[in-house]
Parts: sequence; C-alpha cells; structure tokens
Amino acid sequence: MPRYHRIADGSSLPAGLQGSVALYRDTTTGKTVVVKRANRGGERELLLEEFVYTRLGAHRHIVEYVEGLHECQRASALVLGYCERGDLFEMLELQEKRTGRVGLSESLVASIVWDVRSALHHCQRRGVSHLDVKPENIFCTSEKFVLGDFGLSAIHKPNKSEIYVGYKGTPMYMSPEVSACAKVRAAKVKIVGELADVWGLGISCFAMLAGTGPFLCASDDDRFFQALRGRDINGFWNAHEAYQGRVFASANAKDFINKCLVVDPAHRATLVELAEHPWMAFRLSPEELANHPLMGGIEINIPAATVEAQVCTTTTTASPRSVLSFSATRTVVAGSSPRKRKLNLDRCDIEFDLGRKSKRLNSADHTQSL
Repeated sequence: MPRYHRIADGSSLPAGLQGSVALYRDTTTGKTVVVKRANRGGERELLLEEFVYTRLGAHRHIVEYVEGLHECQRASALVLGYCERGDLFEMLELQEKRTGRVGLSESLVASIVWDVRSALHHCQRRGVSHLDVKPENIFCTSEKFVLGDFGLSAIHKPNKSEIYVGYKGTPMYMSPEVSACAKVRAAKVKIVGELADVWGLGISCFAMLAGTGPFLCASDDDRFFQALRGRDINGFWNAHEAYQGRVFASANAKDFINKCLVVDPAHRATLVELAEHPWMAFRLSPEELANHPLMGGIEINIPAATVEAQVCTTTTTASPRSVLSFSATRTVVAGSSPRKRKLNLDRCDIEFDLGRKSKRLNSADHTQSL
C-alpha cells in the first residue's frame, strides 16, 4: 500500500517557477501534505530545494520538510507540510473581497514580517539566502506564517552571506545589486545575501500595507525607484498616498520600510537590527493572531472522495497566478530565454512630482524584458 494517497490537484496552490503540486494524504500520520514535483528542466532547482530544507532543519517559521522522493537516484518530488490558509497573496485578495479595503492592517503585517524575519535569520545562521522573498512565498497556517519555495536560494558559510548570483528572482522584489546583473550584462555579481533578502522583505511589507508594489523594479527607468536612489523619501511616500487617497502606513512602519529599502546595501538594515525596530512591538499576540478574521477563512476545500494514487503519478501544473496590482510577479532565472511581456498596470496615469517637472506614467508605455 503506498504511503501517500492523492486527494486533490494543486491548481489553487502556488508551485513556484519549476514545479507542479498536488495534495496527498499521508497514510502513516493521517496528515495532508503537499507533493511538489519538478517540471522538465526544473530538476536542479528541486534538488537544491531539498538540500536547503535538510540544511535548515525544522523551524517554526519555515515550511515543514517531510522527505524527498527519488527515482533512478534523482530527486523526483518533495513532500512538504500543508499550509491550510494559503499564501499572503490569497490573504490580500480575501481582504479586498470581504471588506473592499486594499492592504492589510499594520498589526497583522507586523506579525507577518516578524515571523518571516525570524525565518530569514535562521536561514542566515544555517548558511542559506532565500533571494525570492515575496507574498507568494509566504504561507499561512491557522496560527503562524512560514517561508517556503527555496528553489532560487543560495548556499554560503553560516552568517557570512557574501555570494555570487546571477539575474534571478522576481523583478519587483529583486534588490538593486541583483538587478545590476541585467544592467552591466554580467553573468554574476557579488552581493550580501542577507541584505538582498532584507530588500525583498521591505518590498513585501510595502505591498501588504498598500495592496500594491512600490515600483515595477529596481531600475533607474522607474521614477519611484529614482526617488529612493535620490533619497527623496517624502516624495516617494507622498506620491503613493496621493494616488491611494489615504495614509496606509504609520511613521513607524514607513521608517521600518525605509531602512529595508536603502539602495546602497552597505547602509541597509540587517535582520538583527530589524528585530529591534520599534514597529515590531505593534505585532499581534499569539491569541490575537489566532482569532484574527483573516486567519480562519482561506482554507482550500478538499474533495471528500479521495483518489488513491502513488506519488509518482503526474501532477497537474498550477495555473498561472495573477499579479499584485501593477507588479510583475513572474519569477525569472539567469539563462532563461528573453521575451517581451506587457505589464498589466492598474496604477496607470499616476502623477509623480519630485520637485521637478511632473511626468505621467502610462501603462501602454511599460514593457519589461524577461
């Protein structure tokens, strides 16, 4: 009798760039698990992810690793813990659907950031940099938030995260030093992995509060990013608040994000420094988090009738995910074939005044080479 019985495909589950997923029942424990398989060409990322999970070990805020399954001495699938409340992208969608409000409350976002920061700090202590921190890779259970999808991560010495990386990740969440690969046409650049993850955490924090990303990507072609590079912080925040017609972040939250989004990584906050930031004191208590309305309403329905199937059965590839407002959330990796793709901008025709002549941003003008 096979250990894992398939109960549902993963069409509503995030699978990452190179994977497909399905839900299974572990007959030895009775728990629901996620089985993630590599698509053609994605075996290397799956093998890396398996190695990372074994290196990290168990941690409260990292997706549970059950085991790796192998065929012909090659990694064929990963068995991971099931996060019944989905990912943060789904939480943002649910919030807007239920209340009509864009973005999450500060106390909830502070709780999420605290958990993810804890996971990233553990990764650094074990010699791993995630390099693709974004809401789609942060998952929810009924009581906590966990970080997953390590297919693009990098390995290094514990607490010494100077690494060479290529142009890979998700454009909007990619740090300027990683984005520089495309600008200088370099195969790889030397970065500090911890600080690249801090940048991704800051972008994710902004997206959770505002319901949209701060800019398309860390490029001088983007006027919002130009404001950060020029340290016109007030102009950056004023432009976003003018568009939304509301102040969506407190002074403490803005300061936290500002410390994450320093363009020069040498002056960017570290994970330890972020833990000591005053804004972290606004996070929910465990009891408040467990009773939060959004923590109880994202569970994915599982068909009552189970279909017995061995884990080697081909799984259904997850359907393409929509994007957070105007952000390009498609992950790219070094060496992928370049192609043009129009970005779907909801925030078209935004006036952005940096004390100079205002320039209109029009959605028809934006393309990005992936």
